[in-house]
Amino acid sequence: MKEGTIHIFKPRKTRVFLLLLGSLIFVSLGVYMFDKDPALGYVSIFFFGLCFFITCVSLYPNLSYLKLTPEGFEVKGLWTHYFREWSEVKDFEIGYLRGTKMICYNFTNKQQKDSKGRKFSKQLSGYEAGIILIYDVKAKELLALMKEYKKQSLSLNSN
Repeated sequence: MKEGTIHIFKPRKTRVFLLLLGSLIFVSLGVYMFDKDPALGYVSIFFFGLCFFITCVSLYPNLSYLKLTPEGFEVKGLWTHYFREWSEVKDFEIGYLRGTKMICYNFTNKQQKDSKGRKFSKQLSGYEAGIILIYDVKAKELLALMKEYKKQSLSLNSN
């Protein structure tokens, strides 16, 4: 990997398509059920209509991505946005939280903020934080890439 390279990963299109399709199916079922059980029909139409709307909003360009830069990584989503410098992260591994594959990581001593969220996450998964793998890259490739960025960052900072 060349110095200064930036990688940007977007959410997988198949995942978004399946969410849209599933939401539409359940909205349709809610309309169909409306005559038999209006309350259940309303709930289904409202909830899955909301899911459909949120999924459509998530298609907006640059609303959701994972960006790897020589300085660190940035995660942006509908309800979250944060940047971590490579020096803040101790290590990366592939992990699972309730069957969901993630890139998990722990923080260095430099980043020792005792937040309840980190403690809870550490008890639950063994790691302080993680990135859910919804992006258009395989877990092993992303892990190798993140470790390479971190390695390059360390070599630049030691010079």
